Amino acid sequence: ACADVIKAYFTAIEEQDFNAYKATLYDYYYNVYNDWLQDNQGYGMETTMEQMHQSLLDSAGGDHLVVTGITVKLATAEGNADEAEEGETEDLPTQYLGIYEQILGEGFADEVKKDVDKAFVIAFTMKGTVDGGEEKTIMDGYDLMMVEKDGAYYVLG
Repeated sequence: ACADVIKAYFTAIEEQDFNAYKATLYDYYYNVYNDWLQDNQGYGMETTMEQMHQSLLDSAGGDHLVVTGITVKLATAEGNADEAEEGETEDLPTQYLGIYEQILGEGFADEVKKDVDKAFVIAFTMKGTVDGGEEKTIMDGYDLMMVEKDGAYYVLG
């Protein structure tokens, strides 16, 4: 299910379909981040999606990308949680929420933790075709924070 949401997220970015993009995002994150962008950058999430579209094309090395597949696994701290000493590092969702909180303001992490059923970080690999060519790996080993709420999965990214 996470892979389907991540695929929908990147497909919406590629097709510049703002409503589809917004539908993949966790609503509280979207509202807080969109307000922050408006106040601090003078633009909103639609412009952010357009910037991500250009970055995606730059990564792909072409003008048109079709996402053909996403593989996912649960990300672990430093790539291997087994090596971390007990209590030595925060779990990855807490680390990610801490980064968001530094940008978006105190209370963001607590609000997310109260609101969602589960927060986690997914390591994903994206395959796709560029300009109608052969399928190739576009992104490999990237992390994306996701939440589960009421049985559905959403992206914070």
